[in-house]
Amino acid sequence: MVKGGGRLQEREEALKKVCSLLRLLSEDYDLVVVPGGGRMVETVRGLQRDLGFSEEVAHWMAILGMEAYGILLRELLRWRCVTSLKEVKGGTVFLPFLELRKEKKLERSWRLTSDSIAAWVCGKVECHTLVLVKGVEGIREGGRLRRVLTTKELREMGTNVVDPLLPDLLERNRITC
Repeated sequence: MVKGGGRLQEREEALKKVCSLLRLLSEDYDLVVVPGGGRMVETVRGLQRDLGFSEEVAHWMAILGMEAYGILLRELLRWRCVTSLKEVKGGTVFLPFLELRKEKKLERSWRLTSDSIAAWVCGKVECHTLVLVKGVEGIREGGRLRRVLTTKELREMGTNVVDPLLPDLLERNRITC
């Protein structure tokens, strides 16, 4: 499972290179992409700030923003979009809105990002490996790039690179990320 970083929308060449690499890797691996949010989700944040609507409304608008980015990824990857967990298989971009509407256990707030949604999808389809494609080179501690982190360390660091719900979802679903 790959979470396609929304920040890549800001760097056209990087986005195209990542999609090209994913297409190449999909020849040997059954890759599924869960889209990130990026610009569309940032637009929702701004609208919420300006108009003052609820966290839940912002949550669903942000999920739809992920889906819009997913449609772009579908074109760049030349894969197909799926909306049902039953359809998730290699060479697909998963659009999560419909399945998330059925899910009552996940928080509906800004604390839940596409990283945790991708981990949730992994758990639902029994995938135990998640790759987060992000617009940062990694997590730094004391100025040094960390190569390996446990979920406990990630939780204790309180990093803003991933959302605070991700460590629990990784542990619960036994996902290597």
